[in-house]
Amino acid sequence: MDRFFFTIDILAACNLRCPSCPVGNYGADRWKGGTMSPDLLRRILKKATGECSVTGVALYNWAEPLLHPQLPEMIHTVHDFGILCDLSSNLNLLKNPEEILRENPNSIVISLSGFTQEIYARTHVNGDIAKVKENMQRLAAAKRETGANTNIYIRYHRYRDNLRDEIQMRDFAREQGIGFQSVWAYLMPLEKNLAYLGAADNGVTLTDKDHQLIEMLALPLREGSEVARRHRQQPCLLRDEQVTIDYEGNVMLCCGVYDREKYGFGSYLDIPIENLQKKRNSHPMCDTCMEQGMHVYGTYGTGELDAIAVENVDPTEAHELNIIRDGRRMRLKSRLSHVGHRLVGPRATAWLGARYDRLMGLFPGN
Repeated sequence: MDRFFFTIDILAACNLRCPSCPVGNYGADRWKGGTMSPDLLRRILKKATGECSVTGVALYNWAEPLLHPQLPEMIHTVHDFGILCDLSSNLNLLKNPEEILRENPNSIVISLSGFTQEIYARTHVNGDIAKVKENMQRLAAAKRETGANTNIYIRYHRYRDNLRDEIQMRDFAREQGIGFQSVWAYLMPLEKNLAYLGAADNGVTLTDKDHQLIEMLALPLREGSEVARRHRQQPCLLRDEQVTIDYEGNVMLCCGVYDREKYGFGSYLDIPIENLQKKRNSHPMCDTCMEQGMHVYGTYGTGELDAIAVENVDPTEAHELNIIRDGRRMRLKSRLSHVGHRLVGPRATAWLGARYDRLMGLFPGN
């Protein structure tokens, strides 16, 4: 039985308008608005578990899951099927964290790009970093109170000019007992990347703000794509091992596209997984994406990308953050996770991943 990770947007709303995200740069008005019900989620998971091995469920893609009024019940629904459940949030709001953590989600990722308001506000538009820090403390306290095993960690998006803030945020997170992971920021959705590269006539036009965002990237889109193309023969894990579903239950080509009219296949409940994979494997967008190496660029599939990005940041800050070393560790963990899902299953892999993080924490390299 084939294995798939399910990425499910459980609502069509976000409180921020980040320029790197299609909600901020493509237009949130493309969403009709609305939320997925626990019943629809249950029907999706019943079908999924009957036709494939579900390695995990993320209750987010473009939306902010903490806006969902029934989030604890949605997590509980996933757990009813014996599946690990992951969340990601900008954490500008946090209602009833104890209720969320009593459901013991596998992980809660906090998406950040700064420590000071000046730096943070450039790429998390409408966000308040003081509120985020307060909510980090509340979330950490709720984890202690509930005894949850949830892995709470920051995913810090690196740009050319925010590494000094990264050092401060890393130290603050450690004080709260919150994990820390850094990734090179990039522009989404996929449609805009391909339009910028001139690789697809998809009717998408980049705005001045898009070009400003691209100039801020430490991992440059054009150079990064040139490197990634040399590795384009790598398989696309987003196509081969992941299924993306929107808040209405419609299945998408992949988690990187945004236009539901162009890249949606209709209700997941009506499409057998074998037919879905045939549609995805024959879709011209997948051919274009892989030809440009974007499946490698978007998943940091080669260490050469780290080498390019390091050239575009302050060398002193890069040394202090041990960027090259941490990039190697992240890729190693990703490969181990990929192998682990196939050999020992998702729960054992999650346990091993937590132990790996703990072991690496004993050797900070500072």
